[in-house]
Amino acid sequence: MENPTKVERETKQYTLTGSAMSGGEQKKAGKRSRDPMTDMDSNGDGKLSRSEVRGPLKNDFSRIDRNNDGFITEDELPKRPVRK
Repeated sequence: MENPTKVERETKQYTLTGSAMSGGEQKKAGKRSRDPMTDMDSNGDGKLSRSEVRGPLKNDFSRIDRNNDGFITEDELPKRPVRK
């Protein structure tokens, strides 16, 4: 059996920074954070619409959206327990 032929190719390196990517691309490129605003605010407007949220936030959207404006803002988000 013959060994396969090795072919060397030119490579390119890219460095992505947070400023070089939009909000949605940042989320896809890295791990999810523990902050729903960072993870789910796909259009970067600083608030979460019903179509952006998932999981428990989606299930309780109406209860969490205290001012009933159709968005969840940072001040309406339930506080997460602090891990030790």
